[in-house]
Amino acid sequence: ELMQNRPQQAAQVAQEALKWLTAGDKLPLLRMDLADALSALSASDGTSKDTARQLYQQIAIEHADSPVAARATYNAAFAALENSDAADAKKWSELFAKRYPQDALAPDVTYVLAESLLQLNQPSEAITLLDQLIAAQKDNPMQTAWQLRLGHALYLAGQHDRAIDTMKRLAEQSADAATKAEALYLVGASYFQQDKLLESETALQASIDAKPDWRDGDETLLMLAQCL
Repeated sequence: ELMQNRPQQAAQVAQEALKWLTAGDKLPLLRMDLADALSALSASDGTSKDTARQLYQQIAIEHADSPVAARATYNAAFAALENSDAADAKKWSELFAKRYPQDALAPDVTYVLAESLLQLNQPSEAITLLDQLIAAQKDNPMQTAWQLRLGHALYLAGQHDRAIDTMKRLAEQSADAATKAEALYLVGASYFQQDKLLESETALQASIDAKPDWRDGDETLLMLAQCL
């Protein structure tokens, strides 16, 4: 049902089946089907999102040896992060790393853990994870996102010189306007923290020039005004 993009019907089928299937190897698979269907519905239904998160956690705890346990544990971590519950995201990410270090989802979980550490104001720990991830997954399509988060972590950790060097390099290499804008903003913000206002102004203006309407464009303009 999910493959036919009909999550409402898929959820109903799974819920009916779960009324009589209470044990066995198929139970975690059926619970996973229900969780995935509810997750697909979550954009319009907050209750479905919460229920899906609880189901992923249940599968991870009660069916740790199931073929779907690793994905359920990842989904539990990701759902927590989406719900701004960084502490819970960290807990599930660390559980995944302990149980399934060789799973194909391991890089994604490492990123969730790094992001949760950032949100918990532990940028130095996030830097360590992001450095390892970037070095180990050079061909991963998430490289740019990881490098941007590394830039934020470096900035938050007060490693401004490295943040400047890393984000300058990314801005030069990237053809994407939003990536350039964010990287150059981090360059400018790092210079600003060093009281190098001329360099900060140049980088912040370059950020605005790259993409005036990027996500933190207003914040960039505010900092730019403080340089003048």
